[in-house]
Amino acid sequence: MAAQATPQQAIPVGKKGRVELQPPSHTWISWGVLFAYLAVFVEGVALLAGNHGPEILPRLGAAQFHLCSIYVLEVAIALGPGWCAMSPGWTCGELIAHHVPYTFTVMLCFALNQQHKWILPLVVVLLTPLNEGLFIINSLGAPGWVSKAARLQWHIFHSAPLLSTLRCGDFTVFSSLLKAQSQRRCMVLSFGQW
Repeated sequence: MAAQATPQQAIPVGKKGRVELQPPSHTWISWGVLFAYLAVFVEGVALLAGNHGPEILPRLGAAQFHLCSIYVLEVAIALGPGWCAMSPGWTCGELIAHHVPYTFTVMLCFALNQQHKWILPLVVVLLTPLNEGLFIINSLGAPGWVSKAARLQWHIFHSAPLLSTLRCGDFTVFSSLLKAQSQRRCMVLSFGQW
């Protein structure tokens, strides 16, 4: 018979050496992270339904800040007490590999004032917090049908935004290249007139 683990103990499972994080010792922490993810998802839906011009940059920046703040909080509680609101299934390394590069990339994008070039991908990626939210709902003891719905949701709402983000990124890069090319032509024409 397997021994019960305390909330602070990690349980080795599956692959050799793979140690999954434990859920927080207080369920209110998981509920708080869940509501935060759902709020970011709602922000993403509202931004996606609206205009995608430069006037949404302040709201987009706020939504991305909210998502990155959740990611930083989750990494902190994974590195500190060894918890993950999306447990079971996540190791500390997987959580860090998922959250830290994204947070760093978004931070760099806004620090270099490049967000106006990436509006649509930055909006579409705000739909993925629903995926994290469903992981948390499952960890809180949702019925079995929720787990099946979560898998279906992953295919619909995680794969689609991921592919949409890649497509939006490709479109953004392509349109930026076209814009740069037309600016070069204008420069060549203006130099030719001197």
